[in-house]
Amino acid sequence: MSENLNLRDQLSEYNNLGNMESNSLVRCTNICLLTANCRSMFYQKELHQCILHSLDIQELSANLVSSTGWKCYKKFEESPITSPSPSPEDKCTATSGFIYNAGENMCYFIGSPLAVDFDVIDTVCSNMDSNLIRIDSQKKQAFVQQLLAADAGDWVCINGNRDNDSGRYKFDDGTDMTYFNWNTPLGQPDDPSWEYIVMVKKFNYLWHDMAEEKLDRQCTYICEK
Repeated sequence: MSENLNLRDQLSEYNNLGNMESNSLVRCTNICLLTANCRSMFYQKELHQCILHSLDIQELSANLVSSTGWKCYKKFEESPITSPSPSPEDKCTATSGFIYNAGENMCYFIGSPLAVDFDVIDTVCSNMDSNLIRIDSQKKQAFVQQLLAADAGDWVCINGNRDNDSGRYKFDDGTDMTYFNWNTPLGQPDDPSWEYIVMVKKFNYLWHDMAEEKLDRQCTYICEK
């Protein structure tokens, strides 16, 4: 509590929280501090009188009355403690195994090869609050190729599948895909019943269509946030 020197020898009883006898300033202060909505108080030492208020009484208040010996005290207002916002890197690496690339502003996890089952792989990523990687530009394609240059696997499962109604390829969230990197010399995509997509390392990561499940083959997968 701090004294408002401009309000010495003045008091206000208007709309107070309580007007009580108190044998000491310390006791009056404690009562205010323990009262959740008490923001200020008046105390008169000779009269042992304590008046609590829910407002911060100002010098120009029309409800002030002159009276000798009164002092006004204001409760310190604590500044809210705000934690600094975590950086993109901190948010990314808070999940075990994820890596942050500042140049690409990308947060990713490279998983060990799994049998080709897109439902299972999507679930693995979802359980880590992420999604199977979307390749939506040549820049992203090149970045993924660089990431996986040392990877032993030949197939990479990626986000996207052909919509049976429209025939268009869409990402898992339903948005249309506009970038493609099909292996056109080999006629890709070549099977209308194969709706999903893999990148094939031996063909310089060109895209091939793929069935939702092909359990006799494995693919590397990347989850991204």
